[in-house]
Amino acid sequence: MSTRFSPSRRGSVSPSRDAAALLQAEDVIGSAVRMRWRAANAKLVKEIPRNKEGGKRATTGRLSAVMLELRSIFLPAGYPHSVRPEYLRFQCFDTLQAACSYLRSILTTSAILRGAGVGEESASPMAAAITWVLRDGVGMFGSLVFSYAVGAQFDVSVKEWRLFADLINDVGLTLDMFAPFGGPRGFVVIAALGAACKTICGMVAGATRASITALFCASRATSPT
Repeated sequence: MSTRFSPSRRGSVSPSRDAAALLQAEDVIGSAVRMRWRAANAKLVKEIPRNKEGGKRATTGRLSAVMLELRSIFLPAGYPHSVRPEYLRFQCFDTLQAACSYLRSILTTSAILRGAGVGEESASPMAAAITWVLRDGVGMFGSLVFSYAVGAQFDVSVKEWRLFADLINDVGLTLDMFAPFGGPRGFVVIAALGAACKTICGMVAGATRASITALFCASRATSPT
C-alpha cells in the first residue's frame, strides 16, 4: 500500500510523551485512514473512523478492494480495454455451459459406477476394475484414431468443430446414462463408446479454444472461419 503522510503540526514526527501527533494517510483505494503516533511505545496506531462519513468511506474502500481482487482473478489483464466488447457475454454463456456439463457428468458417473457393480454385494472388485480399465482404454484409443484422421482440420473451421465438441459430449453423456441398462456385456461396449465421445470432446475443445480466445483480443483484426 502506497501511503502519503502529512503531519498535523510542524516539527519532528515523533512528539513528546505528553502529546500525540495526528497523521493523515490515504491508501491506493481512496479511503482515509487516521494514524496516531504513540510516544509510549514509539508506534503508529491506526484509528477507525467514528463518524458516519468516515465509516461509509472505509466500507466503500473495502468493497472496492474486493471487487478489484475478483476482477484480477476472473477477467483478463487490462479488461475491458484488452478485449472486445462481446467477450463478457461469451464468457458468461461459456461458463454456464461448462457448469451444466459438470452437473450432468456427476449423474453419468453415478450411473457408470452402478453399472460397474459398485454397491452390490455380489460384485467382484477385480471385475469392476477390469471393466473400468477397458472403458478408459477404448476411449483413449478412439480419441487417438479420431485425432489422426481429422486433426489437421481443427484450424480450418474453428466454430464448427467447437460446436461438434459440445454435441459429441452430449452423445457421450447420454451413452453413459444408458450403459447400466445394457447388461454385463453391453455395459462395457456402451460405456467405452461414451468415454471415447467425451475424450474426443476434450481434445477438440482444447484444440479450438486457443483460436476462439485469440478472437476476442482487441488487437486481433481477423477472425476464424
